[in-house]
Amino acid sequence: MTGRPAFPGNGIHEILLKNKKGDVPYPPKYWDKISADGKDLVAKMLHKDPRIRISAREALAHSWFNPENKSVSENVLLEVSANIANLRQEMNIDMRQMLSLIHISEPTRRS
Repeated sequence: MTGRPAFPGNGIHEILLKNKKGDVPYPPKYWDKISADGKDLVAKMLHKDPRIRISAREALAHSWFNPENKSVSENVLLEVSANIANLRQEMNIDMRQMLSLIHISEPTRRS
């Protein structure tokens, strides 16, 4: 929502380590503009425990997406959309490199 990565880092290894730890920073500089509903949605989507983390279906049913929600105006949606576009450009991560690192770091499963 803010246009900033949930797990910022100076390289793919640092980003993946922060992701694994599940520590999400919410700097006021970026998050003060986000509604309580928006913060709640992000916190539920990024919950470290996958048993507690909401599914995509649950996320789409969240009150932040409700058209009756007064905290989410068309301007907010346009800003979030622009933030996401900026994030894509800023991240500039080679997805093949990330996927290969994830694959390598997975423990070997035995049958």
